[in-house]
Amino acid sequence: MNVDDYLSSNSLRKNVGFLTTLDPDVLKSFCKVALENLAGLREFEAKLDSVAGKFGIESQVLERAIESLAYLLSCMRKEKIRANVRKSFLEDLGFTEDACSTIETSYVAYLDKFEETGKSARTEVHFKSLDWRLDVHLESRAGESVPAAKYLMKLDVQDRNDKVKGLLLESSYARLCEVTKELESALAEAKNARTRRIIKLMQ
Repeated sequence: MNVDDYLSSNSLRKNVGFLTTLDPDVLKSFCKVALENLAGLREFEAKLDSVAGKFGIESQVLERAIESLAYLLSCMRKEKIRANVRKSFLEDLGFTEDACSTIETSYVAYLDKFEETGKSARTEVHFKSLDWRLDVHLESRAGESVPAAKYLMKLDVQDRNDKVKGLLLESSYARLCEVTKELESALAEAKNARTRRIIKLMQ
């Protein structure tokens, strides 16, 4: 859904309805929570019930409000909406002028942080190729030591200037299994629902 359709949808108006009733100072806190969750810095789900209770609303209402605000901020960035148009959209959703100013301040901070992160990411190296070899040293029948198997791996990475660097790693089978287990765990974490939601919001 593009931002124009989303901003004009009844579901968005309903989801952010609670936020339109807040004072700017309180709204600022919710903007901070939304931005922190966009960055994956903290979980707000654990505090939903207690915070929702203070405002006399259901936790699902609060959760939808925060997620909709986060999605709204990411949509405005993705579509590169001009400041005057952003204000008009927010006013149409029911936000007061002071509330619009609060959200705009949070949006600018989010945009600056996103661009800063993007610049840092472009300096990082990325995977190019991986070669590996298994060496097994066999002892003579007279020897008492157990044959040792070693994996020798060469990982080539390429930086933003297309410069390739080779990284060597020698590992035993047991150690390689430990590394593989940790990488698989990290991959599973990257594929879970919360991570996918964050990635979707950041795109």
